[in-house]
Amino acid sequence: MSERVKLDTEQEQASIESSMRRLLMFEGPSEAFIPAMLQWQCSLTEAEGGALLRVNRDQAVEMVGAHPATLLAPPHPPWVNQAAAQVAEVMRTAQTRIEPVEAVPTFYGRRAEQAVVLLPLRGEGAVRGVLAFCVSGADEAQLERHRERLEFSAGILMLYEMRLALRHRIADSRRMRQCVDLMAKLNQNGHFKAAAMSFCNEVAHRWSAHRVSLGFARGRGVRVEALSHTEKFSRKTKLVRSMQATMEECLDQDLEVLHPGGPEAATVSRAAQGLAEQHGPSIVLSLPLRQTVTDRNLVEEISPGKSLGRGALEQGGATPFAVLTVERPVDQPFEATEVEMLRLTCELASPRLLELYRTDRWWGARMALDARRLGAAVVGPRYTWVKLAALLITGILAFALLGRTTETVSGSFALQPRSQAIVAAPFDSLLDRVHVEPGDDVLAGQTLLAELDTLEVRNRLAGVVQRQRTFEQEATEALREGEVERAELAQLRAMELEPEIDLLRELESRGRIVAPVSGRVISPSLREVEGTAVQRGQGLFMIASVEQLEVELLIPERYIADVKVGQEGRLAATAYPTQPLRFEVVRIAPAAEVLGQINAFKVEGRLLEDAPEWLKPGMEGAGRVEIGRASYAWVWTRDMVNWLRMRLWW
Repeated sequence: MSERVKLDTEQEQASIESSMRRLLMFEGPSEAFIPAMLQWQCSLTEAEGGALLRVNRDQAVEMVGAHPATLLAPPHPPWVNQAAAQVAEVMRTAQTRIEPVEAVPTFYGRRAEQAVVLLPLRGEGAVRGVLAFCVSGADEAQLERHRERLEFSAGILMLYEMRLALRHRIADSRRMRQCVDLMAKLNQNGHFKAAAMSFCNEVAHRWSAHRVSLGFARGRGVRVEALSHTEKFSRKTKLVRSMQATMEECLDQDLEVLHPGGPEAATVSRAAQGLAEQHGPSIVLSLPLRQTVTDRNLVEEISPGKSLGRGALEQGGATPFAVLTVERPVDQPFEATEVEMLRLTCELASPRLLELYRTDRWWGARMALDARRLGAAVVGPRYTWVKLAALLITGILAFALLGRTTETVSGSFALQPRSQAIVAAPFDSLLDRVHVEPGDDVLAGQTLLAELDTLEVRNRLAGVVQRQRTFEQEATEALREGEVERAELAQLRAMELEPEIDLLRELESRGRIVAPVSGRVISPSLREVEGTAVQRGQGLFMIASVEQLEVELLIPERYIADVKVGQEGRLAATAYPTQPLRFEVVRIAPAAEVLGQINAFKVEGRLLEDAPEWLKPGMEGAGRVEIGRASYAWVWTRDMVNWLRMRLWW
């Protein structure tokens, strides 16, 4: 019996190894690989089924593949729904999870213990999906063996993807090498006819085409310039005329035209259909050759009469100038990779073919072309922007030299009240309550600003008053007993406490801080510091008179020589830049102040108009003093000229 079990085990291992080798050498698409891999993984663990789940862009769980295939269609077994609910958590933690599955009735009425194993599928530095398997396991050891086998087998998918990516890269490198080889042969020819013939022959050879033609735009149509394996041909033949019609059809649409192209094709292919049926049967593919150009004359040269070329020039795109038509037997349809290679080949060959087409002409054609370019440069629109730029520069210079404007000197300004008072704390205490806010108007001797905590002062006053009463009672008792000297001494001590009592009562009354002057509160709010300690002499409130505001303008030292008393200017507050104010210079400080790294003079001024309601003390902005009339050229170059004078002592 043991030999029988051993033989079955060896056969099972051989079958597993054979399946693994087939998966490692699998060459089919991923749609077929995933079910095969799931089937093999299910056989490893005798799982009831397996599925590959992932979260799509709509944050919904979808099933990519499953074994058996019946799991793809609803209704799904309970373990699939349970796995779908755990997908997001497994992808977040990137850890394998084993969850028990509720027992389900078997065919014989018994209940089997099952578990779902969830494995994160890693790739490209992130978890891309989850593998879910429903396995049977009565103990943890058996479930652990299933987990190890499944984790080991999950790497086969990554190997398949790596092998698939490597195969694509090898194919891409082969295609690129093929295109480079074709370009190398094209560049060996220094004449257009030879290069065009070589290009058509190489394309026909490499893409197994029985006929390849190359046509260039000429006038309002296309002219065939080269035909594969044909050195001389007549353009009057029906075949060549059909080719030219096919090329014109492609050039007009500026799109690749394939016939037959299928019902979903969005291009017109009537001419290509005529070429394929009358001179075939064959499959016809036409590709436009484009070149990005910026010269309108060149666009007219390579695509004359074509609005498509002018539109590409205006939009900054590529202009089609030629068409390559490839014809193959009907039993060899074009694959997507072949069309892509042909497209890349045309893009690489376009500059060389266009250069040879334009330059490899007889001397008369070249002279006519040069004469046309020269005439276009003189009277045509080729240098339109250069001419407009020259006219614009001339106009700007004339305007700068002849035009005159008001010269100004700029500086920053701040509005300051003519008079202001600082209210300080009369003694050390706690700020008990604040009654005003910034912007409130106050009246001298009437408006209560704040209240200080006078508990300590009142306690001290009560103690001194009690001591005074004690001395007075002592003096009264001494007089009653006839001790005149002791009575006079007690009365004298009571009188000595009068100044201290008066001082404490004065401090108690000064605990109610009243506005000393009329004006507006401009200091920050003290609401947030209520209940905190203040020291004697500490500034609490700043009250400014808002009836008259003064302008303090800071003018840099290099401009102060042009500023004079009596000059007028404009102010633009930062808060209201669209409402300028007129002012007049009334005083210039005799000494400069250092502000940052420059010297500036303080210029005082007064407003020439009634202050608006929004104007408040402390507002800042920019001001300009009008110092006279000058040309625009001097205004624009004044700073540079003065800098040169300082450096050159001019």
